Amino acid sequence: MLKKTDIYDISLERDELTRSIGGGLPKQSIILIEGIDGTGKSIIAQRFCYGLIKNGTTVTYVGTEFSTMEFIKQMNSLSYNIEDYLLIDKMLYIPMFPYYGNVKLHPDFINRLFHAKKLYDKEVIIFDTLSFLIVKDGESKATVFEIISFFKRLLNMGKTIIFTVDPEHLHPDLTTLLRNISDVYLATELTEFAGELVRVMSVRRFKRSAEATATKIPFKVEPGEGFIIEIAGMD
Repeated sequence: MLKKTDIYDISLERDELTRSIGGGLPKQSIILIEGIDGTGKSIIAQRFCYGLIKNGTTVTYVGTEFSTMEFIKQMNSLSYNIEDYLLIDKMLYIPMFPYYGNVKLHPDFINRLFHAKKLYDKEVIIFDTLSFLIVKDGESKATVFEIISFFKRLLNMGKTIIFTVDPEHLHPDLTTLLRNISDVYLATELTEFAGELVRVMSVRRFKRSAEATATKIPFKVEPGEGFIIEIAGMD
């Protein structure tokens, strides 16, 4: 297990997520959050982001769903207020589509993104959703290997990468490749428990944890509250 100095603190007063996932996120690691649409993978990425910046870690967030203003509103709806962190450059948000409307990606978007100097300024980089980038680029193995090589370069620079993937959008071989490079592999799903549908985050792999990790973490998302662990566990 890691020392406390080898992990990023993501703790917040109103939830126990940090304790459930080994005391925090291991530094200089690749973290995969996988799940189909609606299972909560983006909420987890947003929760990680807010926990990181609240505890002094700088973050770049590359988003495929929201413009900058939409992302701020989304985070505010969860009481994850990020405006001050954006203003003092503790956080950078890079929208895939910076304007409203049906805007197409530049055909060389991935290459341009990977060569953007500002992308390397922060300690943690979040890609939500990475599978969207791969699909838009033709879902080729060459693209995935390019992304993996990019991640390895970031690791060598001391960065930590968090990325979300929808497995329904990718060929299984490509999804397997992304799973295999990850130090932390979290999978989200909707499942029935006690007669109700609940969101569950399963910890499939967690290398270099500082403490013990839960196997399954049921959670809900409440407006004005954000990510909340729903019950003690489902092991």
